[in-house]
Amino acid sequence: MRRLITVFMLSCTLSLIGPAVSVAQDATPTAGPTVLPLDEPAYGATYAEWSARYFEWFLSFPLAVNPATDATGERCGYGQSGPVFFLAGGMPTPFAVGGTPPAGAPIPMRSCTIPADTPLLLHLFGANCSTVEPPPFFGRDEAELRACAKALMDLPAVLTATVDGQVVPDLTRYRVQSPLFRVTLPADNWLGVPPATTEAVADGYWLLLAPLPPGEHDIRFGGYLPDVGIGAESAYQLTVAEPTVMPPASGTPAAATPAA
Repeated sequence: MRRLITVFMLSCTLSLIGPAVSVAQDATPTAGPTVLPLDEPAYGATYAEWSARYFEWFLSFPLAVNPATDATGERCGYGQSGPVFFLAGGMPTPFAVGGTPPAGAPIPMRSCTIPADTPLLLHLFGANCSTVEPPPFFGRDEAELRACAKALMDLPAVLTATVDGQVVPDLTRYRVQSPLFRVTLPADNWLGVPPATTEAVADGYWLLLAPLPPGEHDIRFGGYLPDVGIGAESAYQLTVAEPTVMPPASGTPAAATPAA
């Protein structure tokens, strides 16, 4: 399914590439989530390096258990490691070229629980090129992979992100291209190719959010390409949970106080 949608998208792409990007935002909030700056490393890596780590994580899953194909959120914790929690984007969805996604189109609400003090990486919209996919996703070396990924994301894009109803502004600032990375693709992988180890480069839009306070949070994000008629949106009901402190077992003796 992913390959059918993506081939449709790229059949229109090469003749439509342009530098402009538009942003769908309704307002600029006076307060809201803290988006970490693009030009400073955070939690041991740059935005570009985090984007590569996201794709290494995301591409390592078969479709049947991939977090991006999950409608409920039950897979949101699969393969998570390190200090940053990855929120998977949505499944690509086609719509009329030159139009917008249908208003009120259902977006599955994923329920997910994460520990307190955990930053979040949101994948708004992006693409990758590799050494194992057919053209126009193919590159023989790093230079070709970079040019390929850039071309896919140079189309005008409309982006959106809200956290607890607060609009995140200026999303076009958060476009990065990853360093070259290597990933082992399983059978039935997202790219639709035989199992292989490949080099790849990703390009797209990302938000790295500082940890949210404990409690319930509504997070929605995504993007679409009007000139091609393809988009993806995600929605999460996120629970940020404080660590559970277990009381001592019944009958556990209290610590002795030394006598003077």
